[in-house]
Order: sequence, then C-alpha cells, then structure tokens
Amino acid sequence: LKCNKLVPLFYKTCPAGKNLCYKMFMVSNK
Repeated sequence: LKCNKLVPLFYKTCPAGKNLCYKMFMVSNK
C-alpha cells in the first residue's frame, strides 16, 4: 500500500514506512 499523505489516519496503517509516511504528511501540511 502506498501511503496517502492527504489522509492522516492512513499513514498509521503503513507498517514499513510509518516514519516516512508521517514525515510526508507533515511536509504536505506545512
């Protein structure tokens, strides 16, 4: 599954790239 940086709940479901998904989410939220 690809992490959707537009959905804050979705990055939590990313098992391998949790930190990466979180960073992408934060960057898109800047």
